[in-house]
Amino acid sequence: TRPPTATPTPTATAPKPTVTPTKTPPSNVNVGIMNSRARDLRRPAYPSIAKQAGASGQVVVQVSIDEQGNVVSAKAVSGHVLLRVPAEAAARQSSFNPVKVGDTPIRANGTIVYNFINQ
Repeated sequence: TRPPTATPTPTATAPKPTVTPTKTPPSNVNVGIMNSRARDLRRPAYPSIAKQAGASGQVVVQVSIDEQGNVVSAKAVSGHVLLRVPAEAAARQSSFNPVKVGDTPIRANGTIVYNFINQ
C-alpha cells in the first residue's frame, strides 16, 4: 500500500488593495481643423515674390496650443514653399478658444488652413 500523501494547506492571502483610478484628462488631443475655434486668426502676409511667381493655393499649418489657447508651435505641412513661412508666422500670432475635457482646459493639436489667392 502506498503511504498517504500530504497536500499543502491553502495559505490565506492578503486581500489586494483596491486602487481607484483617477480620471485625468488627456494631455494632448487632436481637434482637426481649428479655423473656427480661433479667437484671433491672423492673416498671413502675401510676399511679393510669391505673387510674382504665381504662387497660390492652400497652406496647411500644424499647430499645438496650450491650455489657454495660445499657439506654442506651428509648422506648415503642405502648400507652396513660398507661402509656408508667412503662414507659419501668422499661425504663431493667432489664438484660440481653449480645448476642454469637461471643465478642464488641455493642450491640443490641430491644423489651420490658409488660402492664398493671387489676383
